Amino acid sequence: MGHSEAIALSFAAGGLLLLSPAGCRSKEEPPAASPSGRQTSTWPARTDGEAYEWYEAQSEEATEHLIRGRHNESIAIRLRLLAFAQARHDETMEALAYAGLATAYQAQGDLAKAERTHLEGLKLVKRIGRQEDVIWHYSTLSIVYRKQTRWDEAEQMLHKALALSVRIGRKDGAAAIFACLGELSEARGDLPKAREYWEEARLGSVEMLMPDLTRQAQASLNRLTKTSTQPATRPSVNPQTMPSCP
Repeated sequence: MGHSEAIALSFAAGGLLLLSPAGCRSKEEPPAASPSGRQTSTWPARTDGEAYEWYEAQSEEATEHLIRGRHNESIAIRLRLLAFAQARHDETMEALAYAGLATAYQAQGDLAKAERTHLEGLKLVKRIGRQEDVIWHYSTLSIVYRKQTRWDEAEQMLHKALALSVRIGRKDGAAAIFACLGELSEARGDLPKAREYWEEARLGSVEMLMPDLTRQAQASLNRLTKTSTQPATRPSVNPQTMPSCP
């Protein structure tokens, strides 16, 4: 799993772990899902707190599988969680389930399923108004697209994420997205545009007190300045492993 995927995982897992108080480790499972992805029988009557506790414990287990490279096991749990959320008609839980499942497919390398799952999750979070999750899906879809060298689509997703970040006042998110745009522009060989984006990332990270991003942006600007004084060559940026994007 590359660094970009690890960060995507941290976003998805972090959201999932906000569902309920930490500490519960209930391992009881819901009834089996039907081939359509929805449960074939009704979930036993429980309080919302107990349902969220079970969900959190399952989410943590799925995350652990993913970190250890056990993608199939992680995906199986994420599918179960999605069916559970849909059976409860809990759209917040369902949104988080889509995020976790998309991340698992992406880590497995099944980019077609990752894209479809991101798009389903994106449609849901737009409808229920989870704007920061909309930003996350846009940003992470850009990773899916650039891994397939679908450069225009990757850039389009990042610009959508940037516009929404600015609109809701997330300057820290905007700074990180400028960095992603800088990396993408380098991969495409557009060094002047990359320099503009990295400078925006540097300025934003300084304002928002993000020292790691400030260092990365400054290092990238230094590299681009050095490259501009040498004979023109395509930068050695691997689109499969570009770091740091959310």
